[in-house]
Amino acid sequence: MEYEPIKLEKRLFTSEEDLSFSPFEVDYKNKLIRIKPGNPLGALTLRAEVNVDEIKKQATVDQVQVGVFFGYSLPIYAADNEELYFRENVPGRWDGKSNITFHVLCCLASAETAGETFKFQLSWEKTSETEVVPVTTHDITDEVIVVDGTQYATYEMSFTLDYDVDTPDNVEAHDLLACRLRRVASTGDEVDGEVIVLDWHTHYVVNKVFRAV
Repeated sequence: MEYEPIKLEKRLFTSEEDLSFSPFEVDYKNKLIRIKPGNPLGALTLRAEVNVDEIKKQATVDQVQVGVFFGYSLPIYAADNEELYFRENVPGRWDGKSNITFHVLCCLASAETAGETFKFQLSWEKTSETEVVPVTTHDITDEVIVVDGTQYATYEMSFTLDYDVDTPDNVEAHDLLACRLRRVASTGDEVDGEVIVLDWHTHYVVNKVFRAV
């Protein structure tokens, strides 16, 4: 059986036009066919650049190897430079109205007991041209309860960056986003060993397709 193709209305988008356009209709053989674009929102995941030069300069954060994986092993921060710094350019594809999420994949450096806890703090700020670089930060924490105490058991932490916390000076596309990650004391029974940071990524809700990022 052969099907006759339907010629749909052409739609052109400017470089940063929002894709959330309304449903529209096309005329096909004297019949109106309703076209519903659906949900135009998508997700973009980027891996922020870690400041390796700062790690080398301070020579305090230990890089450890677990099999074929490498990570940074962190004790509880005690004003000793045991911390990681990141930076990233906010992508133009971001929808500009959703909070940004920073995810961290980590694992236990040694065997622990179920029910024990560990906690991390992510401190962040943003800047751009025509601004004064801030020296303050917004601090977010995530505390994890150990379920599997096996050595190298993995856990994921999630930090939500409130994009309009400084309204009207909101985070905008192409701003420079900077973060600092520290392990801090938990409110529960602390794990005995260190926690290894294996990976991290930033999650954005996007609604544009005008460029790669």
